[in-house]
Amino acid sequence: MINENEKRICKGKGCKKELPVGYKYEKCESCRNKFLESGINIVKTCGAAVVGVVGLFFIIKKYLV
Repeated sequence: MINENEKRICKGKGCKKELPVGYKYEKCESCRNKFLESGINIVKTCGAAVVGVVGLFFIIKKYLV
């Protein structure tokens, strides 16, 4: 359980922002958004790679048959 009387500092890398009273997360909104943004970029990159590989597979299959 979170003690409401003590000051809490963001646990993000290099971030020293003070979290408001009653805030339920360990990281501030900025750090949480950075984390989500990096995850979304990874998913987009992997998705593009999969589409590229599947596309090449069908192109090669079309010309070899």
